[in-house]
Amino acid sequence: SWGIPLPWDPDHVAYVWVDALVNYVTASGQIRPDGARGAQGFGPRREGSRWPADLHLVGKDILTTHAVYWPTLLMGVGLPLPDKILAHGWWVVGETKMSKSLGNVVDPLGLREDFGADAVRWYLIREMSTGQDASYTPERFLTRYGELTNILGNLAHRTLSMIARYRDGIVPGAPGQGLTSETEQALRTYHSAMSEYRLHEAMAAAMDLARDANGYVEAREPWAQAKDPAQSDELDETLTTLVRVLAVLTCLFEPVMPGKSRVLAARIGLGEAPTFADLETLVIEGKVVTRGEPLFPRVEVEGTRET
Repeated sequence: SWGIPLPWDPDHVAYVWVDALVNYVTASGQIRPDGARGAQGFGPRREGSRWPADLHLVGKDILTTHAVYWPTLLMGVGLPLPDKILAHGWWVVGETKMSKSLGNVVDPLGLREDFGADAVRWYLIREMSTGQDASYTPERFLTRYGELTNILGNLAHRTLSMIARYRDGIVPGAPGQGLTSETEQALRTYHSAMSEYRLHEAMAAAMDLARDANGYVEAREPWAQAKDPAQSDELDETLTTLVRVLAVLTCLFEPVMPGKSRVLAARIGLGEAPTFADLETLVIEGKVVTRGEPLFPRVEVEGTRET
């Protein structure tokens, strides 16, 4: 009584999860209405093909459906399985899953209006560990936003301001080799985490590099170097190092904060966020920088919006 009788066996019925699951393949255009396979065929992955999926991302509440029923259907008709299935957790408020019926759903459009889309994405990725639940609170959101303001935004502002003040807005021609080991470590951690879908750890590695760069500023004291003509080369090295790190950061943050990464890349004279391949031969010396408004303005709010 709760499903659609199977034409070949009236004692069994099917329900939405059978029809919905099949749509993953039929919607890809690789199965035509007459049952024939599409032009791309199946088997080993071909360029531009949509199935089988490299990664099938599902909610943990429908893991059984996608890890048992769906593979059974695919094997039953001789179609390939997805390479991997990853079940993500829930966003909860306290101990309760967000639900419209409970009235505890946070309005993402309101958060976007107050903080910007990039900041909302940053919070969602930074706060949730892969496969685990994450609890939303306005306080945690503001803490994560504070990372953007106080660490990344502060680094960009002070770097661009010093280049404008001390070098007429032009990146010096120094090697910029400071923070090399920290940058290499951040890249290793980032790539390792991304390859295992631990996005929160990848973003943490990127923010740690920004934190290291702020520490580098405090240790080098470029404001003191600028007062001593004998330290002109040291000042050039400091400023060039900082811009080089900012270039790396635009690449690392781009998947989660594409808008701000483009803005920052433009401000350091790159036009767009570099790729990892670009970083190998990136030339920043002589680039003209612009300060602009703060990347992440300080926002004073009493709370965040809920529906």
